[in-house]
Amino acid sequence: MIVKFIHIVLCLSFFSSISLQAQVTEIIEDVKNTTSNVVEEIEDFVEDYQFKRKIPKRYDNRLEAYYTYDYLDPDNLYDAWKSETIGYYRTVNKEFNYHLIGTLHQRYDNGFLFEAGFTRIWHRKIFSDAAFSMGSDVDYLQMLRFDFNTYYKFLQHENLIASLGIAWINYHDVHEDTILRAGLAYYYKRWIIEYVYFQNRSNPGKVDTSTNQVSVGYGQEFKHWTYFIYSRGKQGYLATYLDIPQEVNSKSYEITLKHRHWFGKNYGPFLHIIYTNLDQVYEKYNLSLGLFWQF
Repeated sequence: MIVKFIHIVLCLSFFSSISLQAQVTEIIEDVKNTTSNVVEEIEDFVEDYQFKRKIPKRYDNRLEAYYTYDYLDPDNLYDAWKSETIGYYRTVNKEFNYHLIGTLHQRYDNGFLFEAGFTRIWHRKIFSDAAFSMGSDVDYLQMLRFDFNTYYKFLQHENLIASLGIAWINYHDVHEDTILRAGLAYYYKRWIIEYVYFQNRSNPGKVDTSTNQVSVGYGQEFKHWTYFIYSRGKQGYLATYLDIPQEVNSKSYEITLKHRHWFGKNYGPFLHIIYTNLDQVYEKYNLSLGLFWQF
């Protein structure tokens, strides 16, 4: 009887030790994970603090100048498109900034496009931007265009941003477009991931098309920014230049790579590479090279 009792006690002690060991192991793992997270947060804080110490002040003005070259295939139908652009960006205060942009286009007919726009913060969670542009009397530029978008911040850290917008374009002929926009962007440390949906109606003819766009960005202000953008959808309109007007509706997709790099504290180059495929119409290879200066 005593032997059985001792045997039972030993068994209970054995299983208790196993349970205790498992609990200790779990506690150790929790401590390791917590310590790892704390160390990572401290490293990010130190890096951001050291980086901010290098910024002497906030720059309220920025100038940009860039040259764009477009090669189209088939080249026997389309000449190369070229343009030169100058932009001025001004931060008036923490709640308002504006920009002015002028572009000279060189194609079979030269044209000029002017744009003015602003961004306004209405509330800690709400801000909007708007732009107005007008082009000279050539068939490849719009006569008037107006864009307006509103953004709302979600989550505790306000790093999820939803957006709604509308654009109206009036061309030099009888055509005009109305574009509705809805998007969602997520900011995580130095990453930006965004999805945008566009719904376009072209008149006359009420031709409806849509486009989906996904972009991924990585970087940090005053260091570098890199963006990869992919969009896919359709482009449509009513061909009124035909004796019997017909609807034109072509599939399209576009791949964009953008990079901006600070060589100093307030200046540097930027590069845009864009490939556009408009089904059964053309392929376009776009290259833009520019410089920016903040002061």
